[in-house]
Amino acid sequence: MTDKLSDIVIGQGVAAHAFLWTYAEKLKQGHLDQARSIIWIKSPIIPTCSLTSTSLVSSAGLQHGVSQLGDHLLGAYEIFKQHFQNFKGVSVASQKHLPHGDLENFKKRYSDAPESCFVIASHLFLSSLEDQFKKILGHRLMIKSDTLVETKQQEIVLQSGETLAYHQCFLTLGAGNVLLGKTERTKAVTGQYGHAKADLGSSSWVISKGPHNLIYRAIDQTLLVGSLDDKDDQLGWPSVAPRPTQLKAILESFEMDLPKDLAWKVEAGVRHKGQKRQPFWGSVGRNLYSVHGLYKNGYSLAFLAAQELLD
Repeated sequence: MTDKLSDIVIGQGVAAHAFLWTYAEKLKQGHLDQARSIIWIKSPIIPTCSLTSTSLVSSAGLQHGVSQLGDHLLGAYEIFKQHFQNFKGVSVASQKHLPHGDLENFKKRYSDAPESCFVIASHLFLSSLEDQFKKILGHRLMIKSDTLVETKQQEIVLQSGETLAYHQCFLTLGAGNVLLGKTERTKAVTGQYGHAKADLGSSSWVISKGPHNLIYRAIDQTLLVGSLDDKDDQLGWPSVAPRPTQLKAILESFEMDLPKDLAWKVEAGVRHKGQKRQPFWGSVGRNLYSVHGLYKNGYSLAFLAAQELLD
């Protein structure tokens, strides 16, 4: 009877999409031991930070063997480069690093950094992932709009009152995992960035200076600047207070001749940050697994997490 139970995936951001895409690909290749049905639960309440992100994937400043996080990020970058650089919504962009902070450390870290990275139009990319895994999974996939409120032994309880038994359950809720008490030594933090429409040519580019990136995404003629985070922010979770003063100061620091009439908007999201930025994927209960703490690197780490969990 247990073998007939569904696998359940909860979440609607890049972690959920990455998991379902990887699940579908492994099923197609015959690498999964059983072909169960899958229930995908999207919450109309818990927001995803995946759509409030500049969605940049880069390997700049990373080296193997320095830290576990660096090794994870490089492995995740290679997975993204191998499988997704030609997906809808993904563009190769030139990347330039401007000197910032300790110049000796800057030279050591970025002197041989790659001159390209990937910029992602999130809606297009997630939609293209969804189109692919829906085709493969077909009738096996059931989608529900509901919100998880409790996990029990091999069961979940939804806000609608429905209780679902599962074979395996995968929590891909980002900062929403904090509400379930399934995380340790992690916290929800605000993330903000600015964006404006601008026609700056047919090629995407990124200029990085310290913690800030100025991004031109040619696919939809959008200029982005992130992040606008205030490290001393005490406003709590979530914060939706825009910071136009910070936006102006950051733009001026790039010393670029940008159009003067840009209509800037500020987006706010909630990220999930692990201790020392360490991500987590693994067991949090019997046949219950979580992916969380991806912080600013969900568009690459999510695919590494999915691959390792399913392997």
